[in-house]
Amino acid sequence: HYEAVLGPLQEAAKSLPAYVRCINMEHLSGFPDITIQLQGDVALRVPPTTYFQPNGGADGCMQLYLSSTGKEIHFATPNVLGQPLMEAYYTVFDRANQRVGFAPIAGCS
Repeated sequence: HYEAVLGPLQEAAKSLPAYVRCINMEHLSGFPDITIQLQGDVALRVPPTTYFQPNGGADGCMQLYLSSTGKEIHFATPNVLGQPLMEAYYTVFDRANQRVGFAPIAGCS
């Protein structure tokens, strides 16, 4: 669940020196990969270089690019598998067979 994903990320952020005011590329190696476990023993690994994205400013700061849909949606796991996952994997939506396929993008780390 969303909170289980955030826990290790918060711990990694706490280990940064006190003077760090924003996360940039040099800090990403201290953050863990996120592993998403799906049915059929499918494990998708998303590295911090993907789930952190540039904030658009000239300061080089990165922002966490994960979100939860919140409690208003009544699924067992109300999380969004969005841009970070799609940047780490080729994703194929097979509507005819009602399935989604994933293949790692070479060199994604």
